[in-house]
Amino acid sequence: MTTGPLLWIDNDALNYFCKAHCLDKVLRNAPYRFATTAFVQMEAVKGVQAGVHDLQDAIYSMQHGDIVVHDTDVPPLDRLLEPQSGLGLSDESLALCASYHGGKVLTNDAGLIRYLKKNNIGCMTFRDFLVEAEANGWLDKDVVEGLKRLAML
Repeated sequence: MTTGPLLWIDNDALNYFCKAHCLDKVLRNAPYRFATTAFVQMEAVKGVQAGVHDLQDAIYSMQHGDIVVHDTDVPPLDRLLEPQSGLGLSDESLALCASYHGGKVLTNDAGLIRYLKKNNIGCMTFRDFLVEAEANGWLDKDVVEGLKRLAML
């Protein structure tokens, strides 16, 4: 795990990396500290239970500390979340954590991107991450192209 800038990864980005079988490579090569929230973790667990077995890689990475999970008993998630923004609990929790702890939310969700930018909360679009990953050799061109197709970019 690196000591670089903090990226709060959302469920869509996790899903894309898992489906492309490149999550481990991203975690090893990208110069970021990856984090998420317990709400995103719960969604990943529900996804596996619903048959999306690729997400097992994300759960494993969370359990082993490669992706740090911000728990619900630690500020700012230690109070009942009542999303005011039209965002779901997972997205709201990522926005709160990025605002409170710093870093950027890594997402491909247009609504979340708009919310983050409107509220001056750090945001890295999935597209920008892929451009950076290819330019710096963290992922090869074929993997990046596959991720773009998955994300409909």
